[in-house]
Amino acid sequence: GAETGEIVDAYANGLAARSRFDDATQLLEEYEQNFPGDPMVNYRLGIMNEHKMANGIAEREYRTALEKDPKHVQAAWRLARIQSGKNDPQGAIDILKDFDYGAQQLAVKTFLGSCYQQLGEFETSREYFRTVVEQGHAAFQAAYRVVDETPERFLAASDLGVLEAALGNWENAKEYLALALEINP
Repeated sequence: GAETGEIVDAYANGLAARSRFDDATQLLEEYEQNFPGDPMVNYRLGIMNEHKMANGIAEREYRTALEKDPKHVQAAWRLARIQSGKNDPQGAIDILKDFDYGAQQLAVKTFLGSCYQQLGEFETSREYFRTVVEQGHAAFQAAYRVVDETPERFLAASDLGVLEAALGNWENAKEYLALALEINP
């Protein structure tokens, strides 16, 4: 039925959580033989390869997931994270700019803010972070759930506070850092 992919995904995730990567891979490969167009397989394989520090393979799997479904936000998110980790913030921006809408928007804006900060475009970075902070922590958390992450801290507030401090805007920095600390002391 329609829920088969969700069941396989959950089971493969459970196997991977128990470090049974070979079993999870076998299950996903068998599922893909019957449902070759489902990007979930490549997304899940990408996550497992990231966990095993095989980022080249993970990157390939995320790209395949996006070829199957160009709107697969979770695959795009992880692919952008790999690009950023390779000190290619512009590559991450190029991936994420197509996902700056909808339920994941605040997570994407936070990531874009970090990328622009990495590029030294501080005013652009500041605007992204401010937009997220204005929406509040609850909305920020909801957006991160869409991309399969749950950050412990209010990244937009803490990153904006650090940015303001680096720019010498001490009062603004204090305000944003206090907000971040209030949420996660």
